[in-house]
Amino acid sequence: MKLMFSFFVSAILLVSAFNVTAGLGDQATTAREVVGEVRVQNTGTGATYYFVSEDKNWSASVCPNARYAYVSHADMGAKEIYAAALASRVSGKPISFSGTCGPSHDQYLKINYTLF
Repeated sequence: MKLMFSFFVSAILLVSAFNVTAGLGDQATTAREVVGEVRVQNTGTGATYYFVSEDKNWSASVCPNARYAYVSHADMGAKEIYAAALASRVSGKPISFSGTCGPSHDQYLKINYTLF
């Protein structure tokens, strides 16, 4: 019994250590979900496009609190990513994003590429 308890505590510590090291700055991929909301923010010199899934959480690996997947207008492929997100919104077809968690808050995922 003592050995089982020791194993259980060790497993919890290992999972906790993983959660501390994973997150901001790590590469993450979202679940395939339908875009429920598209936001366009005027930055003064351009725009940033934010996408929210229908259930309000992208369920991204190593970035489980990611609510917003986003791309700046100045990023390569931004218009194509924007178009794919709009297509998901209109058609109801799921989309997946991959990118960097954060960089400053774990509710954001900076998009590097998309799969539609």
